[in-house]
Amino acid sequence: MRGDKGDRIRRNPLGLGLLLGGAVFSYGRHCGCKKAEILAINDDDEWHERLVRYYSYFGFKPVHKVGGQGFFTDLPHLLVWGGEGTRMDADINTALARWTPALRQSGRKQNLQRSRRQQQEQ
Repeated sequence: MRGDKGDRIRRNPLGLGLLLGGAVFSYGRHCGCKKAEILAINDDDEWHERLVRYYSYFGFKPVHKVGGQGFFTDLPHLLVWGGEGTRMDADINTALARWTPALRQSGRKQNLQRSRRQQQEQ
């Protein structure tokens, strides 16, 4: 990602995922959803393990392995998710309670950095 002056921006690697997750979870809660579901796709074993760890960090818990369970057992999951992997669930309210302070702190830091840059440019 590039900043205002073309400088490379290196921030917390969870930044964009945290922001998108917070927005989606907030919208889900607004619509009355209680649970979020996601598939950690299994394109290759190493990447799959990384996805499971990443999603677990955000509060998702593995609930079902999609693939290798038999055609009729896997068919509904394959139709919904489009691939094999680990299906994971997260409680929306719990995840929002956990991550809202981090989102707010991140927003405050970015606003502070932006105002400092503006002051330096003047």
